[in-house]
Amino acid sequence: MPFNTMSNQFLISFLALLLFNATALLADLKSNNGTINFDIHNNGNKQMVLNSNGLGIGVSSPSSNLDFRGSMSYGVSMVTSNANLLNLNSMVIVTSSTNNVELTLPAPSAVNGRVYTIKHSSNDIHSTLTSSANIDGQPYFSLRPIPNSFINPFVTVLSDGSTWNVINYKNQTLADTVASSNLVVWWTFDDVSNGIFNDSGSYGNDGVISGSSNYQHITGRIGAAVKSLARVPLLSLTHNTSTTLNSLSAGFWIKASDAAVATWQIWRGILRKTDFAIGWQVDVNGSATRKIRTRTDSSSSSSNKTTAETDVFDDTWHHVVYTAGAGSINFYVDGNSISNTSYDTGAGNTISNNINITLDMDVEMSIDEVRIYDRVLTSGEVAQWFSE
Repeated sequence: MPFNTMSNQFLISFLALLLFNATALLADLKSNNGTINFDIHNNGNKQMVLNSNGLGIGVSSPSSNLDFRGSMSYGVSMVTSNANLLNLNSMVIVTSSTNNVELTLPAPSAVNGRVYTIKHSSNDIHSTLTSSANIDGQPYFSLRPIPNSFINPFVTVLSDGSTWNVINYKNQTLADTVASSNLVVWWTFDDVSNGIFNDSGSYGNDGVISGSSNYQHITGRIGAAVKSLARVPLLSLTHNTSTTLNSLSAGFWIKASDAAVATWQIWRGILRKTDFAIGWQVDVNGSATRKIRTRTDSSSSSSNKTTAETDVFDDTWHHVVYTAGAGSINFYVDGNSISNTSYDTGAGNTISNNINITLDMDVEMSIDEVRIYDRVLTSGEVAQWFSE
């Protein structure tokens, strides 16, 4: 090999090694006085300062790990349907008009220290936050419209590596519900712990679960819902003073498909406080095309008072409300009056009884947002309840 060729190759190798070491030296910035200043204009105005206290942006003497002066922009993700938040920005605006948008948080162990803020763009949106790990000890966090609020619902959550923690939120509360002072049962199904669904009202009327294998949690009409997997009583509440109802309003959201459940039991009670001789219930009729109705057994002379039957089994969420009081029964579906009838209020009145309250669903039937009031709601209040 000619000498000149060998010299050129050696020179090239030497320069490459020099360049590599220079890059490494440049990457390892050091300061004799413990401070590194970033002054891109070389005019004494430092844009950033790095010292033992931390990194300062727009400030010459940082007082914390990150000391920031000026404005900062955040990446924002707009969500209109169900979404996994893993690859989205930390600020999420929900703009969908669908009933309930499900937002899935990543596993907290994979994003330790990450923060998400979810906010609704308007006050008529529902969304449900869920994760493979709990959110403040519960499987779901539901963001609900806040009636008459000028601030739309929002929540901020933080991963600590093992769970998600709610650190700030604005959401619907008991005070925002229809007739909150008369609300004796409110099962949202957004939670589950120690074999119960908590009462979100003020009476502590938690519903006891008959068996965890009898249902599954699903995304509901508002937040989470329960879907029945077996034909057994799903939830019960032992009779107490607060459930001694001389007049009542009871309702829930329901979703099921008649075509998929041809084996439904005849006259299956759904929500009931009855032994099928006295009391009240919302049930399913026994005809070939299943329909929903209410039944009131108020006395021996006024038994089996039923309302008109309505078909709600079209695999769509429907809101049903049953009211009884002062001799009048009303049945509403999706905020509209379906049926009205009367019942005897004589000495044999047994709407007020000592029977337990039971949620008794059939297979493949989903229920959400069960509420029971100790008074008759007006038609306007039923419409307001439907719109929440």
